[in-house]
Amino acid sequence: MKALWSALVAGLVLGAVAIATVRIDTDARALLGAESDVAAALEGAEGRRLLIAIIAPDPSVRANGVNAAQDFLRTAQGIEPPENPVPLLDLLWRARFELAPPPPGAFEVEALTGELAAARASLTTAADSLVADRLLRDPTGSFRRLVAAFAQSLGKAGAANSDAVVMPVMLEEAPFDAEARRSFDRELTDRVHATGAEIVIVGPRSISARVGEVMRDRSTLVALVGGTLLLAWLAYILRSATRVVGVLLPTLIGLGAGTVAVQVLQGSVHVVALGFGGALLGLAMDYPLHLVTHSGRSAARRVLLGALTTSIAFASLLGSGIPAVGQVGLFVSTGLATAAFVAVALDRSTDSLVFKGSPMSRPQIGWKLPGLAAALVAGALITFALPGPGARELFELPSDIARDIERVGALTDTPPARYQVEASAATLESLLARQRDIGEALDRARTDGLLGGYISLATRLPAPDAEPLPDAEALRPALEAAMAKSALRPEFVETILIEYRAAAARPPTQPKDVAGLRDFLAALGISTDDLGFTAPILLHDVASAEELAQALAPLDATLADRRAGLAAEVERIASRVLACLAFGIALCALLLWLSIRVVREVAEIMLTSLAATATAAGVMAIVGGGLGVFELVALALVMGIGLDYAIFLTLARTREEDVAAVRSVALCAVTTLIAFLTMSILGIGILRDIGMTVSIGVAAAAVAAFARQAAKRNGMP
Repeated sequence: MKALWSALVAGLVLGAVAIATVRIDTDARALLGAESDVAAALEGAEGRRLLIAIIAPDPSVRANGVNAAQDFLRTAQGIEPPENPVPLLDLLWRARFELAPPPPGAFEVEALTGELAAARASLTTAADSLVADRLLRDPTGSFRRLVAAFAQSLGKAGAANSDAVVMPVMLEEAPFDAEARRSFDRELTDRVHATGAEIVIVGPRSISARVGEVMRDRSTLVALVGGTLLLAWLAYILRSATRVVGVLLPTLIGLGAGTVAVQVLQGSVHVVALGFGGALLGLAMDYPLHLVTHSGRSAARRVLLGALTTSIAFASLLGSGIPAVGQVGLFVSTGLATAAFVAVALDRSTDSLVFKGSPMSRPQIGWKLPGLAAALVAGALITFALPGPGARELFELPSDIARDIERVGALTDTPPARYQVEASAATLESLLARQRDIGEALDRARTDGLLGGYISLATRLPAPDAEPLPDAEALRPALEAAMAKSALRPEFVETILIEYRAAAARPPTQPKDVAGLRDFLAALGISTDDLGFTAPILLHDVASAEELAQALAPLDATLADRRAGLAAEVERIASRVLACLAFGIALCALLLWLSIRVVREVAEIMLTSLAATATAAGVMAIVGGGLGVFELVALALVMGIGLDYAIFLTLARTREEDVAAVRSVALCAVTTLIAFLTMSILGIGILRDIGMTVSIGVAAAAVAAFARQAAKRNGMP
């Protein structure tokens, strides 16, 4: 009893240290590593962009919401001042006839009069003062259409939906801080909601912060519900407060030790590592459960052997090079080893559990080892036959976040696009022509049902008129009539015609004409080099990438998967995780051999664990269309569970040990299933996948370990 009190005090001290020192990290970059392209993107210009949508059917409510947002943004920390739009406006002005030729009818008196009236009205709006005078000097409407098409690139609010206003914002160049980003978004949201308007904020940093917050909250829920169910289960099966405390203390001390170890060595504890708290709750309880159902010191040796092998499997993940995965390895290996040693130390402080009824009979199978080998091969073949981790998303976005992204995409007329076709040409004019040629092929493909639609620089601009621009003198009569109807000074006609002649005579824009404007062109989706211009055509709702690629082949246009970079990174991560697991498995086999030195028993233990792992991998690959990275990480846990069960059932030397092993493994399996089924039901994304993988693996490991090799058991007393 004294040992229990000592352990309780140690647990309380460790818990206090953990609570006082641990900093929970929700940065999604830890899922890929700081050196990944995706993680680096959060620090770049694209990662710092935000789109803020203010939505309200009532114009006055919407205006109040916009004003509240703008007031907040003017005083908020971390907002970059709006970029000077003058250089971009100058480019659009010079190339207005090249980018947006006047449509048919633009030179009629009524059309010219309408454009002049709109330009005069814009002079009264301070926000449009930068462009209003140019609108007056271009009554053809070309410049107005360009400003409307690129409103967001010019830092202006706008939306495709009249019920909403979308405001582009650029964050200051500073390291990404998830907590600061959540605080910023919450305060802005509260300000807008107070006006009665709705607000949606999307951007790489905001999305990353929200994903981390959702994962943290759901991890907490899983831990609370799972912990409550486990406590109820322990109270039911152990029927003694002393036994319950004896089982819980090693687990909780292991949980605290793992948390503090990660904090001390890594500086923070990632929410994904904490998500594996369910792994500790479920698996670390196995060790005191084994001990409470066994008598004698052999059980303690097997608990330590099982804990060491499982800890080795997880510790190998430290070499993955991925922060979150490495933390999982350190967290679980430290926690399990600590829990096992504490359980052994407390073994004699609790009385053994006495079972009622007849012991469970184990089937004898002469072909167990070949059967396990066959299951291992079948699971491996299924897993490798299906797409690899790169074919899947690294993690699934929560539904509300995905819905917000879709809403803002609809408001800005930019639906999500996985595929793109790049168009390149020597001048801006020929770039648009190239995009329109490809667009014709895409229109035919859309008619054939190969894609839902596409967006490009050319689709944002009006199609060019086949007729050439009229001579300036031929335009003069209509322009003079429009000036008279608009009550503007007649001498202003000359100013307009001078500007018209300059734009009409201007040669197509080449890269040398836009030197120093690359950042502004990037805002339009255009990149430049010495050879010319390049701009993507974004494709959405692609039904068949292969057929679409064939349809574009005659135009020498290549279909590119925008997820290819992320897929390559995910495959890189998966390869490193697999290599670490293989190394861990080899170390486990070596440790078993050094401890047991019986080839057949080592083979049976390893095959049991590997067969359960391969079965879980195969089933999850079928269910998910391939294994994800974090299912691979969860397989390390399945491996450890299989080793634990197989060690006790394979090394039972007497009838009494065999009966105790069957009962303890059954109790452990149910306990672990409670923890991981809770995770699979209540968890989302990564947590759900981990829970499902381990649940399947636990069931497979229990079944594989339960059957016994007939040849070995014939002589058992």
